[in-house]
Amino acid sequence: MDATVGAGEVRYTAAVAVAADGVRSTIRPQLGVPVRAKDYPDRYLMGDFADTTGYGPDAALFLESEGIVESFPLPGNLRRWVVRLAASGSGGDARWLGHRIRERTGIDVDPASNSMLSSFGVRSRLAGRMVAGRTVLIGDAAHEISPIGGQGMNLGWLDAAALAPVVLASLHGSHVGTALRTFERGRMAAAARAARQSEINMALGRPLPAGPWSVRNGALAAAASVPAVNGFVARRFTMQ
Repeated sequence: MDATVGAGEVRYTAAVAVAADGVRSTIRPQLGVPVRAKDYPDRYLMGDFADTTGYGPDAALFLESEGIVESFPLPGNLRRWVVRLAASGSGGDARWLGHRIRERTGIDVDPASNSMLSSFGVRSRLAGRMVAGRTVLIGDAAHEISPIGGQGMNLGWLDAAALAPVVLASLHGSHVGTALRTFERGRMAAAARAARQSEINMALGRPLPAGPWSVRNGALAAAASVPAVNGFVARRFTMQ
């Protein structure tokens, strides 16, 4: 990268510029990149508690009629619980969350062991392109995906990993126009897949009346009895 100093300004030139300045990116609108935005009605409350489940390293999903409950192991013998809230609900404290977990799953968690509590809504933002000339948008500047499955952070790291060899090639004077187009196609396709997957997972986790809930869970149970299908469903729910 080179810098030149003019009257009251510094101008930089580089073979490739990377904009990783988040979902409220200031670079993206300057490039004229449009964004497809979508807000969802879903809200969740999550909290970390001491793990007394016996699930070990396994995640657990409970597709209950009142809404999904998800549970994931964390280091330090902790377990994260995520509860889908009612349409008008904003959640409560650790005791309230523990009660919802017990109500829907039959599992007791100790509210006194709670070390993190957070509620969140869901939205997606997908940039119309990731490459404008030699400027590349990565991470949330290019795609904001529902927090379900941790896709936002994962996609950002994968963007960086895919872009790294392109940046290195540019530093050695290589023409990287084709490589940037290949990068853009692959990473935009990955973000679109993650957004679709997230939407499906959210839809399956929404509250249902007793009749449709029984039919849905019966179909999923039948599918889960087939090892290949069970593995596929597990990968979809864990956003792999």
